[in-house]
Amino acid sequence: MPRKKDIIEVYSDKEHEQLINYLNKSDISKRDKAICLLSIETGLRAIDISNLKLDDVDWKNEVIHLVQEKTNHAIDIPLRPSYR
Repeated sequence: MPRKKDIIEVYSDKEHEQLINYLNKSDISKRDKAICLLSIETGLRAIDISNLKLDDVDWKNEVIHLVQEKTNHAIDIPLRPSYR
């Protein structure tokens, strides 16, 4: 059974807002923006983000299920509105 992974906030509200504003104003693809949001807001490792598949996203329960590459632990990450 995967354990629930709480997201620990590491950026101040101001820093987070600046990052989001930059992503909204920059000329990057929606795919790249989603990758940046996942890394900023979840703290997932790059390898875990690159291994994500659409099947890992449980839209009904608003959670991302994945097995971490480094630790081989199954985790559930809440699906936030910013990267839905």
